[in-house]
Amino acid sequence: MRDSAGIAALVQGAGFALAADVAFARWLPRRRTAIAGVGLVAAAAVYPLSRRQLGLDAGEMVTLGAACAVAATAVVLPAATARRLLGVGWIAHAAYDAVFTHDAAVTRLPTTYAAACAGADIAMGARLILA
Repeated sequence: MRDSAGIAALVQGAGFALAADVAFARWLPRRRTAIAGVGLVAAAAVYPLSRRQLGLDAGEMVTLGAACAVAATAVVLPAATARRLLGVGWIAHAAYDAVFTHDAAVTRLPTTYAAACAGADIAMGARLILA
């Protein structure tokens, strides 16, 4: 992937997540935290579901399990605490995107997906923690 393509994907992902969370906070304020939890689990499931042959590698298994644990824990917490916990979970998912490489021969995702996902994860996490 060219650097400019990766930067563009990162910015696009961040813009998408910011727009989505602004909309959730404005039009579905009581559901915002639940949407963030479901979204975190869905984000963690993208890589295993995009494989050409279904299956989980160890990193994907840990990430999906952690996302489920964070979302389940957030359900029993006060809303502000739950949002901050989910925000940390989203940012941790960005770290996963940065650390683990995804073989294009194994997945159906475009090469810019990891950068777009990382941008979305960081933006969503920051919004949940700060707003």
